[in-house]
Amino acid sequence: MRKRFSLCKKVGVFLLTAVMCTSQLNVQAEKKYDFETEYQVVAGANGYFIAKNQKGEYGLLDSEGEKAVGFDYSEMEFPEDTIQYQYIKVKQNKNWGIVDYDENILVPLDFEKVSEYSNGNTIAAGYNGNTTYLYDLKGKEQKKQLTGSGSYSVISDTVFWGKEDIRNEKDNTLVKLEENTLLDKKKNSLAVKVGDTHYAVQKYTTQLTGNLETDQNIEVYEKDEKTQDILPEEEWVKDKDSTVKGSLKLIKAVSDKNIIADMQMDDGFKVIYNIEDGQSTSKYKSIGEFRDGKAFAVDMDNNIKIIDTSGKAINKNDIEVADYKENTDSLKSGTMTESELEKEKNQDIKKEGQTSFLKFENEKKDRFKLYSLTKEDVIKGTWKDVKFVGNDFVLLQNEDDKYGVIDKDGKTVVEFGEFSKDELLNASYCNSGIAVVKQNGNKNDVYYYQTAKEVKKSFFEANKKIILFAGIGVAILLVILCVIIALKKKAAAKAEEQRQQQKRQQDAQRRKPAPPKFQQPTIQPEPQRREKPNVTAAKGTSIHSAVKASASKPKKGYLEGVRGEYTGAVIPLEEGMKIRIGRSQENNDLILNSVKISRHHCIIDYDPKRGQYRVVDYSSNGVYLPDGTRLERKKQTWLNAGTTIIIGNEENVFKLGKSK
Repeated sequence: MRKRFSLCKKVGVFLLTAVMCTSQLNVQAEKKYDFETEYQVVAGANGYFIAKNQKGEYGLLDSEGEKAVGFDYSEMEFPEDTIQYQYIKVKQNKNWGIVDYDENILVPLDFEKVSEYSNGNTIAAGYNGNTTYLYDLKGKEQKKQLTGSGSYSVISDTVFWGKEDIRNEKDNTLVKLEENTLLDKKKNSLAVKVGDTHYAVQKYTTQLTGNLETDQNIEVYEKDEKTQDILPEEEWVKDKDSTVKGSLKLIKAVSDKNIIADMQMDDGFKVIYNIEDGQSTSKYKSIGEFRDGKAFAVDMDNNIKIIDTSGKAINKNDIEVADYKENTDSLKSGTMTESELEKEKNQDIKKEGQTSFLKFENEKKDRFKLYSLTKEDVIKGTWKDVKFVGNDFVLLQNEDDKYGVIDKDGKTVVEFGEFSKDELLNASYCNSGIAVVKQNGNKNDVYYYQTAKEVKKSFFEANKKIILFAGIGVAILLVILCVIIALKKKAAAKAEEQRQQQKRQQDAQRRKPAPPKFQQPTIQPEPQRREKPNVTAAKGTSIHSAVKASASKPKKGYLEGVRGEYTGAVIPLEEGMKIRIGRSQENNDLILNSVKISRHHCIIDYDPKRGQYRVVDYSSNGVYLPDGTRLERKKQTWLNAGTTIIIGNEENVFKLGKSK
């Protein structure tokens, strides 16, 4: 009955949570971790933290402050997309590689350079000498390798580009960049993935279209075949009497079929080009980064628009904020030219850019407002200071001179007044969360704000309020129904117990039992105290046979395996003896191989004077009683003999044996 009630309650909570999740895109959860000052926390992602010790060595700490990856590296960094890819790039002895959070090697630490997984790809590349080696997300080396001078970067899982050519995974040359007459002057080529089957390439070659002469153009390929050339259009030149020179530069892909092209000349502009129909959009002076299929743009008349990935304006009216003027640095910092892209890539700089907000300032330039790309409206509030700290997070100073952080939807992630300006400026911002470090005596208090993966808008988004209230009502009714059923079952069980008790009393009155024979009690000698047994089985032997052999007839307390890898095992617990249980092979007497078991999970000992067991839980996943009650962490809990305990989850169940 109790299990059924618990199941009904969980179903109700699940329905309520599922409905509430349809009304928001991001969910934040604050956690606080304490690390000794010997570690300097550098960055945080997915509940893990890159830290540096006093020797300048880097390692990875888990949520318990324990080492997940040892401090053996001279450099360490998370990937740009910490939500989709959960690994770290590491450097050791001047060589780079990639390991996951359990220090499993994905790309061996043997390479001068490592091109990480990105843009939805499952392949990374390691470069050494004149060979580029390819590895998938499971760390399996691909049979084919890329040869030639220079390293290759990943465009897609099957296409790679370097300074001389573009090749496929079969090491066949698709595009010979050395044929470009201006390659040596430009020094860098550029290629981008467009959807799953196409890629676009910057072509350095002279082309005359009407009166417009360009030294750079764009080519589009589908797998191994070139499908089209993207060339300037004749109407882009107003002066028909003289030749105008310029460069049509590839910026980036913004969808599976659209790319941004930059026409650089005296009166330059940007367009969005569709590789399917071969058409380009209206001209824009500037185009910002796209988020959720939308971006800010400035047209040729200096009006601010919101456009979709096809280049069409979404908002009917131009973006304006009463009594405030748009800050020119705001959109500029969110617009990346090719040179800025290359600068960020080559120098690994931390840019103070934004993509989801426009900043407007008053005439005195002492107050600011933010216009949200997501909401297509001004967010509530007036701010004394606004700083774009990366990954769509914004650091704000309110009218009370307190600082806080909002996300791209304008929701408060870090409450105002929780931290100082310097603490928030020095925080680590990635797309899976924020890690803020606060000094607290001889410890570092690390606050980690986890952000959930974005949930795509669905049909229910339009009716989310109705669905929300309906879901809450259904959940409440379900819980009430479960309570009524449970109470009825409890009353029926109580009535049945009373009936059985009356029957037993009546049967007892009818029977006349004979008086028991007296037997002289025998006094058993006190067993000699034995040394603490090592219940960990030797290599090659069964742990069950080891513990059974040592305690077939326990005289004191004992643990009895009820479920899991120790089912049927009897583990003695004499006075003064403690059993340490955990996943680690070190400093544990009983080793449980389960993902829900911490390295050092709990300690159990038996007090014969009290006739009780003492349990201390040190774990993340807890020690539970059968009714679901979790024992209090890091505190002593006394349990009676005969109690059943659940360690981590229901895969590991033990019984505290009754004293013999």
